Amino acid sequence: MPPKRKHSEVEENVTFKFTQFGIVPPINQKNFSTEYMKRDHQMLIWRDEVHEKNHKETESEAASVVDKEERRDEDEDEEENAAKNATTVVIHIGSRNLRLGFAVDGAPKVVPMVVARRFRPARRHPRHAPKEQTTKDESGNIVFDKERLKMQKKRFMTNGLELVHAYNETSKPEVIAEHDDPNPVQWIEPTKDVYVGDEALRLASNDYTLLWPIQHGLFNEADYDSPQQLLADLLEIFRYAMTKVLEVPETSLPQYSAIFIVPDLYDRVYVQEVITLLLHELHFGRLSVVQESLCTSFGAGMSTACIVDVGAQRTSVSCVDEGVVIANSRINLHYGGDDLTILLMKLLTRNQFPLPQLDLSRPSDWSMAESIKTQYCTVNEANCTVQLCEAYVREMHEPPRKLSFKVLDETMMTPMGYFRPDIFESENKLVGRHTLFAQSVDLYDGQPNNPESLAETTLLQVSKPIEAPRSLSETDSSKAQPPTSVRDVRNRPRIVNCGTLDAPEFVSERLVYPLDDAVNQSIFNACDGNLNDDHAKELYSSILVVGGGGHLPGFGRLLEERLKSKRANIPGIAVIPPPRQKDGRDLSWRGGCIYNRIKINSEFWIKERDWMTLGLRVLQYKTLGYFWSG
Repeated sequence: MPPKRKHSEVEENVTFKFTQFGIVPPINQKNFSTEYMKRDHQMLIWRDEVHEKNHKETESEAASVVDKEERRDEDEDEEENAAKNATTVVIHIGSRNLRLGFAVDGAPKVVPMVVARRFRPARRHPRHAPKEQTTKDESGNIVFDKERLKMQKKRFMTNGLELVHAYNETSKPEVIAEHDDPNPVQWIEPTKDVYVGDEALRLASNDYTLLWPIQHGLFNEADYDSPQQLLADLLEIFRYAMTKVLEVPETSLPQYSAIFIVPDLYDRVYVQEVITLLLHELHFGRLSVVQESLCTSFGAGMSTACIVDVGAQRTSVSCVDEGVVIANSRINLHYGGDDLTILLMKLLTRNQFPLPQLDLSRPSDWSMAESIKTQYCTVNEANCTVQLCEAYVREMHEPPRKLSFKVLDETMMTPMGYFRPDIFESENKLVGRHTLFAQSVDLYDGQPNNPESLAETTLLQVSKPIEAPRSLSETDSSKAQPPTSVRDVRNRPRIVNCGTLDAPEFVSERLVYPLDDAVNQSIFNACDGNLNDDHAKELYSSILVVGGGGHLPGFGRLLEERLKSKRANIPGIAVIPPPRQKDGRDLSWRGGCIYNRIKINSEFWIKERDWMTLGLRVLQYKTLGYFWSG
């Protein structure tokens, strides 16, 4: 047996530890728990809010404890609500116009989102309104449905086209006095380099360029050379709207709050830049973000509905259920009322419209075309006859002129474009996308992280252009099948894929699809494919059409008929108008005013300090329904 080892005196007298790091005991896996990020005081935004509440309570220590408890239990007083609404600005950015106003106003102020800048000597652009699109040949694409006339016991005029051509060929513009013009234009003689809004459209000079920073609900990157120029024009519009339209001094904006209405399928870069302008450049005191369809349901007083918002250049379809927008039901269609205006004027030009020098790139001609569409376009079968119409041409430095022309079925064929959107020229839409602003990608995997919807992804995949089969060589003619024409392939019915997409591929954002099919697909995905459920019947019975593009007589009834023909097994399909005779174009803005009165809104205010510290991450905690992803 070996002897025991003797310890040296040096080792016995050493009192140093082997390491200065504390030894962590192993975790008991059976009783493992953590409180990390489970309490409000562990989050910066909630911790700051608690500190502010405690600070307010210390300032009001003079009040009794009983009074404090009563104030906590009771709702806010009417005077406090009035003061809060008077300092809250609701901002709704559309495809063409900006609608904003105080939460106490009855209707919003409408500002065209256009900036006019004087030409620079080194660079000269043509003065233009929103870009004119050329439409495809509509022969064979839109055919007037004579069967619908027979069902309504109406007769189609066989010689109507000859009567229209004969009258329009001999009609000439009539010069009238200014006092006979029902809506005279007050032209502005330019004295500065930049004009915004309605003033930019009334300039009596051709030395200015009209720029629209927003198109199709996104940044118009095609008409700008740098993102700074685009954001500068957008900031000019906001400043003009606040200081000139609402008459709020820019120095007083920190005392005001803003409610920003964002699209249902939002672009992260677009939302980030606009919020930065409102908080960091305009210095609003606080800001709240809410979805567009949710505001529309608030404005209509409906808890469950399918919202169809037809705008000037974009159409959105979304389903709302109990105050929450169903994520997989959101669809963005890239057509709207502007496409109908261009289509209508092309149809009128083919029928000898008495204004051969028509140019929709000029604001005056575009305004005339919009007035014709608003006044005469309809889907009522009783108006499908030869009609005498009038229009007024207003140009700068010239007296107004009155046009008299006849139409047959052009005013009724034009709204049919919503259900046959192939007639619209869509190749030029979203040109220059992601050339100025890089696409938002995930921080970890580098993949695009804009929100996706199963309904839109399905329609994007099935709406890919179908290629015609190539002609085979003569050597293989014995094995070849009978050739198919391009027209037959184009008119082949499209079948909507109703399956699930586990990993949807990234495809183009441009979506042009029939409106009735988009509504069906949106409700289908909102109900998870179960159309026999009561939820689906409730959505089909409460389809709400809003927006300026769908503000046509009889349009809701036509959409209802087409939905019934494709969903005959579902009873009670109904397209309802805006309630209480409200204007459907302002319904989303009105919903933003109602959202400001909700008591829970006090938890969703974002301040400039929070935004500059956390950025987009603050929206994960400060949005109603927590719709923000990523």
